[in-house]
This record gives sequence, C-alpha cells and structure tokens, in this order.
Amino acid sequence: MIDNLISVAIFAILILSLVQKGHKDTFAAIVFASGIWAHDLLFSHLNSVYYFLSAGALDALVIVFILRSNSKLSNPLSIICLISIIINFVGLAFWWNFYEPTIYNSLILCLYFLSIYILLGGQNGIIRAYGKLSIFCRFTDKNVLSRSPILGEK
Repeated sequence: MIDNLISVAIFAILILSLVQKGHKDTFAAIVFASGIWAHDLLFSHLNSVYYFLSAGALDALVIVFILRSNSKLSNPLSIICLISIIINFVGLAFWWNFYEPTIYNSLILCLYFLSIYILLGGQNGIIRAYGKLSIFCRFTDKNVLSRSPILGEK
C-alpha cells in the first residue's frame, strides 16, 4: 500500500517539476525529480546496504547540481535532500537491526509530500499565497504579519 503511494508521489513530483515557472526553478525541480525517479527505477529492487548508500550518494549529487542552479527553489529542495540523507541512514540502521521498513517508507513518503508542497507553493511555483511563498520565511514576511489582526500594524 505505502509503496504504491510512494510511486504516485514520485510521479506527482515528476509532473510538478515540469510546470515550474522560470528556467532556473524548472532546472532545479527537474534535477531533484530525476534524482528521485532514477533511484527508484535503478535501485528499488535492492534490499540491502547498497539501496540506502546509493540513495544518500544520489541525494548528495542532486544537492550539488541544485545549488549550482542558484534558483529560488534550490535551498528548500537541498534541505529536502539533506533530510533524505538522514532518513536513509536511519533506514540503514533499521535494516541492520532487522526492523520492518514501514517507518522508513512512511518517513520517505512524508518527505515526498513535503516536496510536492514545495513544488506547488515554491517562490515561483504554481500556487501563490501571501506574495512570498518560501516555506521557510513565509510567516516572517511583513506583508503577512501586517494582515494579522493581532500582530498587524495600526
């Protein structure tokens, strides 16, 4: 069940990477999505240390290419890749201790949903709310705070 949701999330990330606005954001999103898709395609049949290490290595490679694009999506997508590296090392520890992969798969699925949210609402993404939509600075934006009846300016 969760493997099917992961496949659907990867497909959604691939589609959303193609509809980003701006060449730099499109490049960063395509590199990010193709890294996820390539790892799923090439290494999903493995159930060993090679799967987790290849995922971490591919995420590190994606970070290098995304940061070189210097787009507005490069920082959030790089943070997603860093979190993915950590989750893959946790998955490796689970695999070594013979735990079920359910927790690892759930964490990866949540990370993919966060990626979908970033690609939908990125700074130059499809959905625009509050003017600036960087997921990390949205709530500190003066325009957002000024609209609040509690925190707004008089």
